[in-house]
Amino acid sequence: MAVGRLKFANAEPLVSLLHNPFQAKFMADRRRRVCRAHGHEWNYTYDGKPRSIACPICHGDSIRGFIRFLLRAGRRGGKTRICALAMIEELTIPYALWWATAPTYRMLEDYVLPAFFNQIPQVWIDHPQTEWSESELTLRLPNRAIAQFRSLENPDSGRGPGLDGLWMDEIALLSLMHWETISPTLADKRGILI
Repeated sequence: MAVGRLKFANAEPLVSLLHNPFQAKFMADRRRRVCRAHGHEWNYTYDGKPRSIACPICHGDSIRGFIRFLLRAGRRGGKTRICALAMIEELTIPYALWWATAPTYRMLEDYVLPAFFNQIPQVWIDHPQTEWSESELTLRLPNRAIAQFRSLENPDSGRGPGLDGLWMDEIALLSLMHWETISPTLADKRGILI
């Protein structure tokens, strides 16, 4: 299973970041949930294990506190790395479907895929139920969460199934047509955009 770029997965449970107040706020806001029935709010704690997103008090359905995130920083500011880390955390939710996109195939290969695969825990990759399709650029984890990687060189490649989350790297290089094509994929599941 661990072939090609997958052998570069992170040997640790998760990459630890240096403290950056903006990245910490982003991660806390992304983890925030609100109970639909009673309005309880909480931020879950990442522990590397599959998780339920049910309310910890009443065990009812929950929604996210926020669904749209924009990270702005200069070059080498850590945007791609923190987005990859956020997506990896989101993949601990069983049956989650996430896309990671870039404006070009070159950017996908040079930035997005390395950022993701250098941070995902090696134990996830080595699990016998983990499946990687190099041709489809699709990773299926044992909890049946799926990460798919897409280039948006052709705006129509943004059409697809309902997503739980979408990471659009270098979004400033995309056009309004890209957004109008891809945004419906977030509608039915109230998916988040990073």
